[in-house]
Amino acid sequence: MQCDVTKRRRMARPGLRAFRGSPLPRLAGVLVWLSLALAAQASEPDATDPAGQAPSAASTGEGGALANPAATYELPTIEVISTTPLAGIGVTLEHIPSNVQTLNARQLDGHGYDTLSDALNGALGSVNVNDTQGNPYQMDVNVRGFTASPVLGTPQGVSVFVDGARVNETFGDVVNWDLIPQNAIANITLMPGANPQFGLNTLGGALSVVTKSGFQFPGTRIDLDAGSARRRQLQFESGGHGDSLDYFVAANLYRDDGWGDHNPSAVRQVFAKTGFQDDDTDVDLALTVANTHLVGNQTIPLSYLDNFHQVYTYPDTVDNRMAMLNLKASQYFGKDLLLGGSLYYRRLDTTVFNSNANGNYNAIVDAGGTPVCAGLLPSLPDCPNAQNILNAINQHSYGAALQVSDTHTLGHHDNTAILGLSLDRGRTAFTQGQQDAVAAVDRGTFSTAPLVTGVALSGGTDYTGLYATDTLSLRPDIVGTVSGRYNRARVRNVYDYYNPDVYPVPPAGGDYTYTRFNPAAGLNYAPDKTFTAYTSYSEGMRAPTPVELSCSDPNIPCALPNAFSSDPYLKMVVSRTLELGARGSLGEGFRWTAAVFQTRLQDDILFVATSPVAGYFTNVGDTQRRGLELGLAQTKGAWTWNAHYTYLDATFQTPFEELVSANSAANALTGLVQVPRGSTLPGIPRHQLKLQLRYAEGQSWSVGAGMVAQSQVFARGDENNADVNGTIPAYAVFSVEGRYHATDRLELNAHVGNVFDRRYSSYGALATNFFNQPGHTFDTTGNGAPEQFRSIGSPRLAWVGMTWWFDRPSAAAAGVDRD
Repeated sequence: MQCDVTKRRRMARPGLRAFRGSPLPRLAGVLVWLSLALAAQASEPDATDPAGQAPSAASTGEGGALANPAATYELPTIEVISTTPLAGIGVTLEHIPSNVQTLNARQLDGHGYDTLSDALNGALGSVNVNDTQGNPYQMDVNVRGFTASPVLGTPQGVSVFVDGARVNETFGDVVNWDLIPQNAIANITLMPGANPQFGLNTLGGALSVVTKSGFQFPGTRIDLDAGSARRRQLQFESGGHGDSLDYFVAANLYRDDGWGDHNPSAVRQVFAKTGFQDDDTDVDLALTVANTHLVGNQTIPLSYLDNFHQVYTYPDTVDNRMAMLNLKASQYFGKDLLLGGSLYYRRLDTTVFNSNANGNYNAIVDAGGTPVCAGLLPSLPDCPNAQNILNAINQHSYGAALQVSDTHTLGHHDNTAILGLSLDRGRTAFTQGQQDAVAAVDRGTFSTAPLVTGVALSGGTDYTGLYATDTLSLRPDIVGTVSGRYNRARVRNVYDYYNPDVYPVPPAGGDYTYTRFNPAAGLNYAPDKTFTAYTSYSEGMRAPTPVELSCSDPNIPCALPNAFSSDPYLKMVVSRTLELGARGSLGEGFRWTAAVFQTRLQDDILFVATSPVAGYFTNVGDTQRRGLELGLAQTKGAWTWNAHYTYLDATFQTPFEELVSANSAANALTGLVQVPRGSTLPGIPRHQLKLQLRYAEGQSWSVGAGMVAQSQVFARGDENNADVNGTIPAYAVFSVEGRYHATDRLELNAHVGNVFDRRYSSYGALATNFFNQPGHTFDTTGNGAPEQFRSIGSPRLAWVGMTWWFDRPSAAAAGVDRD
């Protein structure tokens, strides 16, 4: 049978015209037009700092729009830190009782990071990635062993905000890293621990992203890159301002063919922001539009490592089309009272196409009960050895927040108090269909069979939070912080349609409400600017998502994210974090940090397998992450270096039972695996080490090198840590990059990743390999063989690029990163 490529592509991309007729793309064009109109009238600042950015009046004391402290968070360097999602009156680092880490635009731009998840992994301690999908834009980002993942069904434990708006998607709390334009980011703050101010999902930490503004990032530049795997990238950004109006526009167009077989990516992002700012008022309206096509062919069996470029089955695609509109404003009343607010609307249409081996191959029988396809070479959909799964997910989320911040004196003690309210609403329409298919010799699936709809689901989430925090100087060298948040989460599912041939038992739906008050308290001791010691305790929570509730019946397991069932109750997850730490600086630009922490989860939710292709979500009891973080950094003359080390012990604290027949330690009759207390959680390395070194010859050129290393990890499905395949090995990967300013306007750059071409993997899973015959062909007995599957890290890749500054020649000459 010939492969009907045209038909397959049509099936893989339904719903991608969902924005046709939508006003949001037209609104994006209007904002860009207004921004360029403002640019024509924008006046340039008189001077620049050594990084090529306009000096901020927050630090210079100049009058005019730049004097507004509400705009502090958009600065190229982070001077104060907001401890809530909506920027209020912040506090300095020495008054925050946790190991806060930050990244600014110069660090993101100057170190050759390919994607945002790559930057987080390369620059921040206690962050590692799992390449579960085989695509650089679809990494799981783990913070202290908690995950922010784009993969539906992954337990999420990190909350992510962009300009105060929550971007954990409404259906499964996933985080789509491909929808955040990297060249629009002014700075990122990582708040570790169960910080209750950031609301749901803040079990292990929160990431707060602040975008650029025209006041702080004036100038126009274009970046062009090209290199390995036919990488092509065009980036554009332009910012400017007048006396009180500003604009900023950024665009990113990226394509590659992928270094592996059948593994291309296409990313298109546009960000436009305009605002008004004076001494007391700051208003910003921003629009983000993204259209991405990501092919991630996931893991391959160990027996396929004779050619690590090959795939198991293909295609596996994710298409995202997103538009987000965000309005935020702040108003000072006098010198001490700040009122802030925000409104946002986010629309995301996602189409997921998965090609899978048919795990029920021998289940197809004739009237006498004899397997129809056993022993036959499948060539027709009547004997399918594969199955295509198509998911269409349409999500709308919107929300509002209001916050008041006040600084005053209680007696002789300085005090900062914040009170806030947030409302987040989400609606989802989910449709899942499946199609019998045949895998060709190269394991690409094709079919002329009809697409059979299995279920149509409508999900809804309503999240309400009321929070408060107070920071009090008990004496000049001791600062105490108390805070808390009341959360109310309502999660509901309604089944609009189900196919009785797929679901013999009708799905029941569900409507559940979760409420909890989460407290936090901390104490800082800072005798001077060179030393701070702190201790803190905090609690957080996350409610089960619509995805987890729709797949929580052990009697009706589902092949997540390919199918759904009824909605039994799941308990909320509660986290409790205790942290002790210190940080400081010594002479000659030397800085250090040290922290120990423990986070314990109550009623953690995991996906428990019941067969090689199915399972359900359930509360499995307690889990724990505890560890040590060390950080060192120094800038001395032309040299800059930093190092991060993390020891992380992540374990199950409650024994449980799961069915993983691919685990060699499973019961031979039942396939059950006993997971004892103290077993290590899969995918989380015990040791991480990151090093960066840079040399800058004045403002003319610079070279840098980096290393990311981690110890071995266990594969998913090996929760008992006893599978015969062992662990995914430890690795260390090195990168180098360099920049040369050829003229005042032109910068040339080059980057090489995985310099020594190391074969490595950051993720693995136990599963059944149905293509285990000679030449990696299908096992026509339908049995397959258990095997460890691994994702393969990218080989050595290199690219070169150029940056051209149109109207900021002095910025180009001075932009060598020294951070």
